[in-house]
Amino acid sequence: MPRPWHLFGAALLAAALTSTALPAAVAATVPADEGATASPGQAGADQIQWPQGSFRALCGARQGAQPDRRTLRLAGGTQVEAVAAKVSRDRQGTLLWAGHVVGRPDLPVILAADNACGSGVPRVAGEVHLGTAEYTIDADQPGVSTVRRLPSHRQASLKDDIRRIAPPVGPAAPRLKPLPRAAVAAPVIDLLIGYTPATVRHTTGGAAALDLKVKASVEGANKAYADSTVSARLNLVGTFATQEWDGDDKDLEGMLSALSDPKDALYSSDFGVGARKMREDKGADLLHVLTQFTPAAGTTYTAGIANTPTLPIPKPATGPSYSTEVQAFGAQQSDTLGTYHLAHEIGHNFGLNHDYHTDPIEPSEEGYQAGNYNPYYPDNHGFLPTDRTWTDIMGYTMACDDEDECETKLWFSNPLQTYDGKPRGVPLGKPGPADCVRVMNLTGPVLAGYRASSTSAVPARYSLTGASSNTDGGTVTPAATGLFDKGDQVTLTAYAKAGYKLDYWAVDGKIQSTRPAAFTVTMDGDHFVTAKFVKSTVALTRLPATITKVSPATGSTKGGYTVTLAGAGLSSTTTVLIGTRTATGFGGLQGNDVKAVDDSTVTFTMPAWQKAEAVQIATAAGRTLTASADFTYVPS
Repeated sequence: MPRPWHLFGAALLAAALTSTALPAAVAATVPADEGATASPGQAGADQIQWPQGSFRALCGARQGAQPDRRTLRLAGGTQVEAVAAKVSRDRQGTLLWAGHVVGRPDLPVILAADNACGSGVPRVAGEVHLGTAEYTIDADQPGVSTVRRLPSHRQASLKDDIRRIAPPVGPAAPRLKPLPRAAVAAPVIDLLIGYTPATVRHTTGGAAALDLKVKASVEGANKAYADSTVSARLNLVGTFATQEWDGDDKDLEGMLSALSDPKDALYSSDFGVGARKMREDKGADLLHVLTQFTPAAGTTYTAGIANTPTLPIPKPATGPSYSTEVQAFGAQQSDTLGTYHLAHEIGHNFGLNHDYHTDPIEPSEEGYQAGNYNPYYPDNHGFLPTDRTWTDIMGYTMACDDEDECETKLWFSNPLQTYDGKPRGVPLGKPGPADCVRVMNLTGPVLAGYRASSTSAVPARYSLTGASSNTDGGTVTPAATGLFDKGDQVTLTAYAKAGYKLDYWAVDGKIQSTRPAAFTVTMDGDHFVTAKFVKSTVALTRLPATITKVSPATGSTKGGYTVTLAGAGLSSTTTVLIGTRTATGFGGLQGNDVKAVDDSTVTFTMPAWQKAEAVQIATAAGRTLTASADFTYVPS
């Protein structure tokens, strides 16, 4: 049945599997901006300059800091302001920035930056979603990214491109020496991405640009999981160049068969054998391969395909028993890769189907195919609201009443969540059940157990829970946020109800020194964060003092110069001490001419010191120490 250009589907190639529709993609007929190089799906292009230090402020711990905001100029003169919800660093040091358009949590923005914290200019890839429009940011070269707009509406007639294959009676071949099965605690699905050599050759920026594009897509998929309360997370274990693909670059179905169907002649090709060996070497649960091709304007093409198990079957610890781990593959067109495309395809690996309009389950309905109804997980469908104005990750825009105005929301169906006051899914037991999150939380551990990772020990992951200490006064979003890697910077937002205001934030019971509506937590351990709300007429709690900056941070032992302390809660400062903490308090000298300029600034004159050494500066209110910071005396 017809499929819009930018959506993906899947095909069945093994026992206990069904396939979903292969979407047709349509090359854009809208011209690119003058002087820009056209790419598939491109409606306009522009560039973003990234000067040195563009991300430097995000490179350290930022407990309690305001979330990062940045303005992005997109193709065609569009400009958006985005705010970070999570900032992290991966094992290679790439900075991953996941957030959304200010005031619109349903419009995600994802950035991936190499050399974000080093000298020189960063190299940046990413994507911006504006509902009916998607912008991709390509990391063509350090310091400069090309921005392309991908139109979300159909450009030409579409074709039926569904392929269904009956499942075999039994396993294709016995596994006499099964590989180790991963022991699953929290579901972490190891993902490996391959590029055909032609894809690397034909991509501006080569493998480095592709790597950043993939990292941004994986980060975006994980954000979609978190936003939807899916417990699993993707872990990118690596990227690699495949052997040469001998087929047509546009033949994604043939590429998938070469990866996963032993009956296909290309299954034993260097391409298929080499890719599967790399999967074993890396211990990857899933393997998806990218291919690059440029279709003629107005033509239809398949943008992606993936195996779709009806019932994901765990890998046995021993014995030659069948498991769906042999059907954990996908193939995608590289130019349209992004959060939606990757999350949609991997959604099929989870066992998900499309919305009911696209995959009807009644045999009498147009477009019905065997496999649209899953007897094991009948609620494995994407959700289409009754007004048909938007679709989710597993939906198609062509299912909307007006495809040109249809918005794609980057979340999975979940009847326990709402959008515009209405559920984002239908619970099991109701007509037309759509609860992909329930299905993913059941099948995710199966996927995560396909392989034991060959990489070093899994990095520490810490839990973060955000909550209101008095729900009558307000709420915290997101609540019960889940697990994060060490060093991740996660933003929680407090929303006061009418007649209330935010009093303070507390981390693990300790009141923080600032009270911004959006509060950033650096994950250096498990944290429980609460927001306290009070009635608007009640006086606010005095916050503890903190010093965030000493300027200058070094000075001559002669003293006599002005030092400025910046921080919060400093308005009550009466004394500044220089020296060291002792068992009973603080020992040292007093600063002169102490002045509390306001709640965030204190100035004083530094006293002389007997020798060059590191000391501490402490503020006090009366006889109570309130905050401290480091200072270094240097020789005169």
